[in-house]
Amino acid sequence: MRLKHIFYAMLVFGLAYSFTACTKTKNIITTNYDTVTIIKKDTIVIKDTTVVKDTLVLKNPKNPITGYWVGTYTIDANVSFGAFYYGWSIFPDHTIIQQGGGPSGIVWTGIGTWSLSADSTFTCTITNADPSQGGLSGGSTAKYSSVNGTLTNGHTSYSVGNPQNSSFTLKRVGDQ
Repeated sequence: MRLKHIFYAMLVFGLAYSFTACTKTKNIITTNYDTVTIIKKDTIVIKDTTVVKDTLVLKNPKNPITGYWVGTYTIDANVSFGAFYYGWSIFPDHTIIQQGGGPSGIVWTGIGTWSLSADSTFTCTITNADPSQGGLSGGSTAKYSSVNGTLTNGHTSYSVGNPQNSSFTLKRVGDQ
């Protein structure tokens, strides 16, 4: 009979210990372009009360890739022309609208798609939205910095008739 009491005492002690212990489950980190969501899952059990707590921590960069970017570009073959206005509206659904100016007061608009790789290389493909431009299309690459809010070392190559290359630098504008 004594052994039975010792067994029950140890069983009660073991159950009490397991119900008062804290456990922590695995943290989950997901990345959505340039926004990191950290979900911390904590389960706390005190006697017969269980508390499950999820803490969401969003770590957004100072300057996300989406938004409005402005700067200048130069035509590589004709740097003497000077710098021209260049602007991008980058949307979360991976679409982009590009506007720019050029020699003789030309203003043009292009539309396309974009992507951002893990090494912060931004790429996009653009097709001119003005039918009078003859379907001008091109691709751009640049290095994205969320800390500085810049797209630097940008290069664009257009292909139609006389291919042209240009270089650009853009800065993110405002808090959008």
